[in-house]
Amino acid sequence: MSERIEKAKQIAIEFYEKQQELMNLLASLNDEEQKYFIHGICLIIPLVTRINKF
Repeated sequence: MSERIEKAKQIAIEFYEKQQELMNLLASLNDEEQKYFIHGICLIIPLVTRINKF
């Protein structure tokens, strides 16, 4: 396969693994911690966007 296809497969696998890690972490949060993650990760997206701008 082409190098780009291999790279895309690698990224997809890493993304899936990180997504699973995130879901497990979110499931382990207590009620106080969960308030930061209303509707899943809706509050994280703006935070990550702000961090990536720096």
